[in-house]
Amino acid sequence: MVTETIKCAHEPCLCTVEAEFEEADTEESERRYCSGSCYRASDREEEVACACGHPPCDTP
Repeated sequence: MVTETIKCAHEPCLCTVEAEFEEADTEESERRYCSGSCYRASDREEEVACACGHPPCDTP
């Protein structure tokens, strides 16, 4: 198992997450997102801003 800090997988999000990967782990999973909000929003292409509410995104 490898742990590394990566950018949230939701494109407009500016957060980073600590993610654990197995050597051959290439599957998109919830652990690559900073929140459930970003995980659910990742399917919507039209979203241009992040609404996770974390300080790096400073969403009102």
